[in-house]
Amino acid sequence: MLTFFEQETFSFSCCLPNFLLPTPIVYVKSFDIFVTVSSDWMLKSYKYQSLSDSANRSNEDQANNNLDSLWEYNIGENVLDIQTLYDDISRQSHIAVLGEKNLFCFNDYRLRFMKKFEFLPHCFLFYFLDDGKCMFLVVAETNTLLLYQGTTLKWSAKLDFLPTAVGRAFFMDINGALVMLSENGYLQFAYLGSEPNVFSAPPLKNQEIDFEKIDDELTTLNKLVKTYQINNVNLTNLNAERELSINITIIPQIEYFTSDSNDEKPCCKVSVEISPNAIFEEVHLSVSVRKPLISIPSSEIYYNLTQTTSFNCFIYPSDSYFIPTLELKVTASFITDLGVPRVCSKGTTLPLRLVYESCPPLKDNKHKITLNLNETSVPLVELFPEFIGENSLSLSSNAIGLKYFTPDSPPVTILAAKSSKRYRLQSEDLVCLNLLVEEVVRRLKEYYANRKSFTITYNAQLPIDECVKCVKDHFEIIQKMTSLQDELNLLSSQYRLIQKRLITKFKQKNPTPLNNLDILLQKTYEDIINVITKLQDKKNCLQNSQIKLSCILNLLKMLINLMDEYGKNMEMINATFLSQVCDYENQNWEDTVDAALCFLLRTILAKSEKDKLRAPHTNFEEVKEFSKLEKHFIQVLERISKAIPKFESNDEYKPAAEVSEVVDESKEIDAEINDIGTEFAAASTRALSARQSLLKRRYKTDV
Repeated sequence: MLTFFEQETFSFSCCLPNFLLPTPIVYVKSFDIFVTVSSDWMLKSYKYQSLSDSANRSNEDQANNNLDSLWEYNIGENVLDIQTLYDDISRQSHIAVLGEKNLFCFNDYRLRFMKKFEFLPHCFLFYFLDDGKCMFLVVAETNTLLLYQGTTLKWSAKLDFLPTAVGRAFFMDINGALVMLSENGYLQFAYLGSEPNVFSAPPLKNQEIDFEKIDDELTTLNKLVKTYQINNVNLTNLNAERELSINITIIPQIEYFTSDSNDEKPCCKVSVEISPNAIFEEVHLSVSVRKPLISIPSSEIYYNLTQTTSFNCFIYPSDSYFIPTLELKVTASFITDLGVPRVCSKGTTLPLRLVYESCPPLKDNKHKITLNLNETSVPLVELFPEFIGENSLSLSSNAIGLKYFTPDSPPVTILAAKSSKRYRLQSEDLVCLNLLVEEVVRRLKEYYANRKSFTITYNAQLPIDECVKCVKDHFEIIQKMTSLQDELNLLSSQYRLIQKRLITKFKQKNPTPLNNLDILLQKTYEDIINVITKLQDKKNCLQNSQIKLSCILNLLKMLINLMDEYGKNMEMINATFLSQVCDYENQNWEDTVDAALCFLLRTILAKSEKDKLRAPHTNFEEVKEFSKLEKHFIQVLERISKAIPKFESNDEYKPAAEVSEVVDESKEIDAEINDIGTEFAAASTRALSARQSLLKRRYKTDV
C-alpha cells in the first residue's frame, strides 16, 4: 500500500498489484510517475493520476487489481537500488537500476544500456558531470570502489570498510568529495586522484638536552601566560587578533529620539572599526548587549574584506528600568585562507548617561549598600564628571541622586563619607542598586589602577530575602506559563477533533445534523485565542522577571566577590550565580541552579567531612516545589556569608566584631548625610538620634 500526504494532511492511499515486500521506489518529476519493482522482478511505472484515481474506486475494483502501469520492463533479478536524474543538456530523464548482477540505465522509458558485473554489488551512486557524461560509482562486496563512465571502467580503489551508502559532496576547494557510511555508523570523506606524499622526515639529531635553557624558556612562558591572565586576554583569540583587529569607539554625546509611544529615549552611537591583515571571503560582525538594551543594527556580513571598514550602530534602552549591565561585546567570526575558523571578540562599557539622569538625592531609603575602601575615598565629582552642574552636584557635594529615564523608576542616592573611606548607595528598590554598584566599583578600580594594594570590601549581610522574592516571582510565572501551555495543548486537540468530525459529516452523501458542533468549534476557537493572549502576557512578564532576576544575581555576585576578593573558591560561586537568566523549553533556570546549589552544599560549603562524602548531585531534576529551592538558596547564601572570611584567612571568624564595625560605619555615614543640602538640615538631628538608639538596641541584642 502506498500512502500519500500533502504537507501533514493525509491525501489518499492505494494498493499496488503483485507486490509482496517493499522495494526501492523513485519519483520522476519530468513525467510525474513513480518507478518501482514488483515481486515478479518487473520494473513498472505508474502515473500519479492513475494512483489517485485508483484510490477513489470501490473496494471491489481494487480487489481485481484494476491498476494499469504506464510501461514495464523485465529486470529478471532482485533490485538493490533505483536512482533517477534529469540531464539538462539532453533534456531527458535517466533512471538507473542496480540489480544483483547487472546495472540498467533507462532513457525515459527505453533501455539505454546494461552493464553485467562479475562481482556482487553492494550500493551505487548515479550522477552527471558538467559536460553531460554519465558516471556510476559502484561499491563491490570485496570493499572495492569502481568508477564507470557509461559501461567503461575508469577508476578503481580499495576501501578500508564496506559502505552501505555512498554520496557526493562539495567542501571548499574539493569538488565531488566521496561521502561513505558503514553499517556501524562510520562516516568517511575521501576523494579520487590523490597524489602520494613523497616527504620523508629527516633523521633526528641526538643532541644533549640543555636543562638550564629549557628551564629559562619555561619561566619566560609562565610569565607571559600570567601577564595575559592578569590583563584578561583570551589566549585562544591571540591568533585571531593578529589576523583581524577590532576598535570600538563610543560617541560620548547622547542623542534623543521619539519612540513609537511618543516618549523621548536616549540613544548612544557606537562605531566599530575592523582592520583585516589578510583577505577574508566572509566576515560576520555582531554587536551584543543585554536586554532591555537594544542594538540597531545588531550584525553585518562583509564579503571579500580587504581594507579597514567601519560599522555604526545605535544602542538605546526599552521601557524597562531594570538594566543588568552596560557591557557591550563585539564579536567577529571568519574563516582563514587555510580553512581555520576564528572568533575575535572585544568588549567595552556603555556610558552611564545612556540610562541614568541626575535627580535630587534622598535622605533615607529602604535598601542600603556600604562599600569600604583601604584608600581615601574619591570625590563624587571625579567619579561622575558627566553629571557636574546638575541638581546641585558641585565640587563640594558628597551626595548625588540618579534615576532611570522611566518616570516610575525610584532614584538611587550615592553618599561619599568625608572622614572615612566609605561609600553608601541606597534606594527604595534593591534592583536599581545593581548597575550603580557595578559602576562605582569599576570607576574606583580604574582610578586606583596603579595601586596594586587597593581593595573594595563589603562587610554587611547579603540581601537574602529580596533575592528569594525575585526567584519566587520568576518561578511562579514559569508555573503559570506551563499551566497555560497545557491548557492550550488540550484546546488544540479538542479543536482538531471537532474539525475531523465536521469534515466527516460534510463528506457524507446524506448529510446528518451537526449537533451543535459548529457552535462548539467557535467556542473552542475563542478559548484558544484567550489562552494565547494570556500566554503572550505571561511571556512579557517572564521577560521582565528574567531581567529583574539578572540584576539581583549580578548584584549578589558582586557583593560576594567584594566580601572576599582573593578567594580561590570564588570561581565556583560565580559560576553558580550567573547573571544571565535563560529558560529553555525542557529546562528552566531553577532546574540548573538547584543542581549547582546542591553541589556547593556538598563540596566547598559543606558543614562537615561527612557531607562531602555524600553522593554528588549529578542529575538535573525539574523543580516542582519552590520550598526546596528556597531552602537550598538560603543555605548557600548564609554559609557563604560565614565561610568566605575563612577561605583565604587563617584568623578566627568573629561575628561580634563584624556587627560592631557595621554599627560604627552606619553611625559615621549617617552623621555625614547632613551635608547633602539645607533641605534635610532640620530633620537630620531627630532622624540621627532615633537611628543611633535603634542601632544600639540591635547591637546589644545581637551581642
